[in-house]
Amino acid sequence: MVGGVPAYLSWFRTDRSLLENVRDGMLAPGSLALGEVLFLLYDELREPRAHLALLEAIGNGDHTFKAIKNAALIGDMHLPAYLATLQDMRYVERRLPVTIPPAKQRTSRQGSYHLSDPFMRFYFRFIYPQRDLASYAPERFCPRSRADCARSSGRRRGKTWRDSGCASAAPQARCRLHPR
Repeated sequence: MVGGVPAYLSWFRTDRSLLENVRDGMLAPGSLALGEVLFLLYDELREPRAHLALLEAIGNGDHTFKAIKNAALIGDMHLPAYLATLQDMRYVERRLPVTIPPAKQRTSRQGSYHLSDPFMRFYFRFIYPQRDLASYAPERFCPRSRADCARSSGRRRGKTWRDSGCASAAPQARCRLHPR
């Protein structure tokens, strides 16, 4: 969920549940988590609003070039450059079907774009769509996201990723938040 960034891990306490950590550590008034994505974009980019619109579109489930273009309201000429910038920053990744030959992968239009950074994925899935509610009434935010939050944090049918044999895919910090 936080991608192993030490500063992000400091928002969590192992003696609390995931939702308590999110509510008390990430959604507390004045928390750096609420503004971290905006800070990163405004600090590193010349046109952060366009990139933010792309991240929001991808976070909302628009993964194809056309769907992202329509959701973000960005023209065909600028969209490839913005997506390339987000890929260079490792916030977004382009996924291609395995059936595309290597020689055609660079020019293929069958690719889909996904948020690759775990914190960005969590932020745009849970916090950004409800950012007003999250910053002013975090106690009302968490119950809405309880099932989705547990699902995205590594729990599946009552098991953690460690229990299901996928420990190599789950960061150790995430597993420590969910004791057996």
